Amino acid sequence: MSGALAFGWGCLRVLAGAETAQLSLHPEDNGRSYGGRKLPLAVTISVTHRCNLHCAHCQAENDLAKPDIPTERMLALIDELAAAGTVRVGFTGGEPLMRPDFGAILERCRSRKLIVSVVSNGYLVPRYAEVLRGTDLLFMSVDGDRAVHDRIRGAGAFDAFLKAADCARRNGIPVAALTTLMSYNADCLQEMADTFARMGIHWMVSRVQTGFSGRSEQELSPEALERALAVLRQAPCLRTSRRYLDFLASGRPLERCYAGVSYAVIAPDGRLFPCFPAQFDHAAYGGGQELLRQDFQTAFRKLPLYRATCATCTLACHAEANFLQEFNLESILQSLRIRR
Repeated sequence: MSGALAFGWGCLRVLAGAETAQLSLHPEDNGRSYGGRKLPLAVTISVTHRCNLHCAHCQAENDLAKPDIPTERMLALIDELAAAGTVRVGFTGGEPLMRPDFGAILERCRSRKLIVSVVSNGYLVPRYAEVLRGTDLLFMSVDGDRAVHDRIRGAGAFDAFLKAADCARRNGIPVAALTTLMSYNADCLQEMADTFARMGIHWMVSRVQTGFSGRSEQELSPEALERALAVLRQAPCLRTSRRYLDFLASGRPLERCYAGVSYAVIAPDGRLFPCFPAQFDHAAYGGGQELLRQDFQTAFRKLPLYRATCATCTLACHAEANFLQEFNLESILQSLRIRR
């Protein structure tokens, strides 16, 4: 069965066994066990604390001293994900390419027939192009035109992206630019759209989350958001769904969430969470499920729901996962287009 068909079949199984009331965003369900069928179709792994940049909006820990999941455990974890029914694995960080064993991790994913995506800032892509060959999608973070991107990520970051994108093209690695929508880049989105169209690469966006960082100055004003959405709706290379754009425009929370039900995230130290907000919300959720001392399937089965900040979540990675889970046609078509 192809990856897309396996993912669709898994979504049907989750829906058939759903505890519908618990999928709605009831704060009282925070920390409770889910009573329906759980199947970890998509798992995002932050493979390292380390990064070669210090970006203005990033909430990930950039800590060279903190240990990451050891290689042996990481490879076994990939086997456990495949056995548990996972179809798609996404790698982020930190900067994934700073792990010396990342090539072995990707190779294990390929041997288990998993759909694989990698999020990178681009600097190390030319050095590790051979490692990345065969990756289904390489996301590269691009948060503005040259001036804005370099302001957010450091001098030379935009040129590094251009060099990495060219290298990926020459090595047959599908590329998508990944942009965090925020006040810093609200006025250069049209230039970005034109640049990505000329380059012939896909583009995906997500609204900045400042609830745990406290950097409220990065938030888009209602007027800036309206202007941004107008540009995005006309961008031919955009692969973020219109449903997500409509969701941002509405200002209303999602109706249902499948975090911890059909997708989950793994922190660099080996803790399992339903979603990224749960990972950062220590007060409301705690420390997650420890994967260094138990297998993935056991940890996922025990993983409680997170419902503390769902009403304010605008992360596209989670919203789009929910849209796919409910068979939104445009989300399905965009997910297929982005892998070409």
